[in-house]
Amino acid sequence: MTGLSKKLNFAAAGLAVAFVSGGCGLMAPKAMPVFASEGSSWTFNYRATGSYGSVTEQRKVVVLPNQNWEGRTVRALEGKDFTTLSNLATGGWIAQVKGTRPLMSWNPPLDWEWPLAVGKTWTRKQSATIHATKQTIDYEVTWVVESYEDVTVPAGTFKAFKIKYSDTLGTENISWWSQQIPGFAKTKSIRTSKHRAGAGTIDTELVSYSPGR
Repeated sequence: MTGLSKKLNFAAAGLAVAFVSGGCGLMAPKAMPVFASEGSSWTFNYRATGSYGSVTEQRKVVVLPNQNWEGRTVRALEGKDFTTLSNLATGGWIAQVKGTRPLMSWNPPLDWEWPLAVGKTWTRKQSATIHATKQTIDYEVTWVVESYEDVTVPAGTFKAFKIKYSDTLGTENISWWSQQIPGFAKTKSIRTSKHRAGAGTIDTELVSYSPGR
């Protein structure tokens, strides 16, 4: 797996740093961005297979104090491999860093179109820059808000928007985003056979959420 493939798929798998009533007979709500406060944390069961490697472990994401990126204030979420910097207003991913070293950045920010609503879909041209090699790759992303449903994970049962992501690099993601946490209750990232690194999956399920101050 190339360094470019690995870093691009951090984005496909996560985001992904930067996170309500329903049922078949009820109209699903619209959702605007909701953010956890500084010090909040999420613990996930994490399982990778295939070209993502063979890993089964628990991972934690923590909301750090806001940081600066290219002269602007951004939200910072620290995970095991990197810290994701995101837009304060929308949550869109701007960059991933390791300490003060930039790993990857997006133009425009890798972001959803708000408000979320079932049936909403959008497509956007993206570019991602790998700072170690100064390499930029252009690709296209499509998101679809498929449903609003209950999702059950070790942390409990949450009302969540099920959102599907696919890109021209050969990656597909499904995320269950809940305002109750606020963040992802469950994610599945899939490298299809089209992907240059080969097929693989990453699955995450929320084990616990701890609100900050």
